[in-house]
Amino acid sequence: MTILVSVVILIVLQLFINKTKQGQAMLAASEDKAAAALMGIDVNKTIALTFAIGSALAAVAGALLCSAYPSLSPYTGAMPGIKAFVAAVLWRYRLNSGRHDRRTCSGNSRDPVKDLYFITAFGCHCFRHSGNRSFG
Repeated sequence: MTILVSVVILIVLQLFINKTKQGQAMLAASEDKAAAALMGIDVNKTIALTFAIGSALAAVAGALLCSAYPSLSPYTGAMPGIKAFVAAVLWRYRLNSGRHDRRTCSGNSRDPVKDLYFITAFGCHCFRHSGNRSFG
């Protein structure tokens, strides 16, 4: 059930970002706020919409977490929150580490060693705290 809901939300979010004017405005504002404002996009309204979507996704994630683990305590979301923060920081590092320009001919100018480092670090972090002790 959780995976099905997650896949549906992922598809809807991708369609929203790629097919609607508000989604295109979000992409433009994320690239360059000043240029987006010059193109007639209300940047503050777009940022508010982005935060609203993020808050709604956090609420859905909390509901899915509580449905998977029915015991609720003040620390229920602490470890998933830490993992999400680490993933976001590492992903941001990965995106900015080897990039010179997003519009390259090959579409991927990243260093494969840095990609391997990211995958290994994130995988080790997830398996270390998930209770899966089959890897060591």
